This record gives sequence, C-alpha cells and structure tokens, in this order.
Amino acid sequence: MKNIKRTACFLLLCLALTLMAACAAPPEETTPPPEETGMTQQEKLFASLARDNTLALVLYSPTEEQLDQVWTKVLMNDSGGIAHYDEVLVVPHYKDSEVSVDKVEWDEEGGSFSVTDNVGAITYNKDYEGQSRVGILVWSLIPEGFPRLQVTVTRVSTGETGTFLLGYDGKGDGMYFIYPDGENA
Repeated sequence: MKNIKRTACFLLLCLALTLMAACAAPPEETTPPPEETGMTQQEKLFASLARDNTLALVLYSPTEEQLDQVWTKVLMNDSGGIAHYDEVLVVPHYKDSEVSVDKVEWDEEGGSFSVTDNVGAITYNKDYEGQSRVGILVWSLIPEGFPRLQVTVTRVSTGETGTFLLGYDGKGDGMYFIYPDGENA
C-alpha cells in the first residue's frame, strides 16, 4: 500500500512539474516575424537551408507539402508519355535566374557530358515577373548511373552559372543545391 501511495505522489509531482513548464513564458524572439523581413517565401526557404551563393534548390520526389510551397510550377515534361516517371523540383534562388533543362550524353572524346537537346528554359524575372515562389517541375526517367538531363542555372546580374546532372546516387535525402561552377557544396 505504501508503494502505491509513493507511486501516486510521484506521478502527481511529475504532472505538476510538466504543467508548470508548459505555462512558462515562451523565449523572446530575436528575429522579426517573416512578414516583417520583406523577404519572399522563396528567399526565406533559401535563407534557412543554404549558403548565400546557392543558385537553386533541387528536390527529388518532392512531397505535396513541398510542391504547395511553390505557387508557380513550370512543367518540363521529358517523360515520353510513360505512366511511371520521376519528379524533380528545381527552385531558383534569385529572381534574375535563367534556368535551362537539357538532355545530355557522355562524350568519350571530350571526357564530359555534352548537351544534345533542350527540354525547356525560363527566365524568372522576364517570364514570371512579380511572382514569388517559382519552381520548375521536371517529369522524366531519372536513371541510376549516367544522367540523361542537366539543369543549368545562371544568375543574370552576376553571370554566375551552375550545372547539376539529374541522376540518382542513392545517398542523402533527395535535396541538393546548385552552386556556381567551381565552388564546392
């Protein structure tokens, strides 16, 4: 009987401490709420995830929640009409971005990938002026091994260009960043 009373008292004490902790004042915010920063949703996303010089975010198999964060989706369909294709979402960081999705093949002589055909291209500030949260949704078969597609992002104001080959490597969480060529991630 004594053990039951002790257990009950201990549980009541734990409950009381939990309730007191829940009633404590929340920590003071040191940064202004998102609405007061003057940043677009896209800029806030990049500020929380990447370095300043990130040109674009690449998400393999984006979730519905991630797709909902992008208002304007430009579809670049390279699926060839097949029912089972992969989705890749490319979200440019800067409003003066030019984004191109190209088909590529391995060039034995040059020892690198060469562009064979353009799937689609946009200039963010020209084609989607005044719109925030623009993303490019690519439908294609994304192979393990040699890639078939390349994304090129150019920031017009600085001339910085970055390329990213779309292919699965089986590592990570499916989120990648495109940085200016020559800079490590």
